Amino acid sequence: MIAQKYTEKYNVAPLVLLNVFPLSQAPKVPLDPEPITEGRPAVFYWFSQTVGPDRGLEGTIAVLARMRTPVELHLRGFVKPDYAAGLQTLASGCGLKRPLRFLAPGSPNEMVRLAATADMGLSVERRVPLNRDICLTNKVFAYLLAGIPQLMTDTSAQCALAPELGAAALICKLSQAQESAARLDEFFANPAAVADARTSARRAAAGRFCWDLEKERFLRAVKEILPKTE
Repeated sequence: MIAQKYTEKYNVAPLVLLNVFPLSQAPKVPLDPEPITEGRPAVFYWFSQTVGPDRGLEGTIAVLARMRTPVELHLRGFVKPDYAAGLQTLASGCGLKRPLRFLAPGSPNEMVRLAATADMGLSVERRVPLNRDICLTNKVFAYLLAGIPQLMTDTSAQCALAPELGAAALICKLSQAQESAARLDEFFANPAAVADARTSARRAAAGRFCWDLEKERFLRAVKEILPKTE
């Protein structure tokens, strides 16, 4: 969608290359999570360089606090102590039973494997400003390669992509916390649906959304513009 905007504004036709990851970064074997119980809550996972405001985290907490399913929210990235404390206070005030877990930043090459132990990834983008509404972040593709389902907010770009991901993506509106919580509870109460979502994520990564395939589009484009030699 960003490419479409460039086309409309500058009358050009950009080649779109997705910010996807090589299959070599995927877990060596698919992980089979244990059943969710009070002692083994469903882990919701979000990562970025910076953990901060206006990233959809506050709305996510409001949703998770309304779930009947035991849940725990893990956030990976650099975070200022005052913001972390404020987010913990918010979570407690909303009724989230378990404290948030703040995880240290990791190597870019390890982002996929670090996500693979979670039960659900969070692609909770906002619809403003415009570039956030029409972009697809690397989170989306990291979760696919990690083999975990993901919760997507209803941005224009993510709504357009979701049908291609099938069972691997659940679209919700953070502003509708109770409805979103109910949908997540229904999902986690169905082990077959969870298994199908994980399989769909791995299939989407291997069959379309990986650098092993995307790099071929890049190489073809380079060959087309390089001068031909005898």
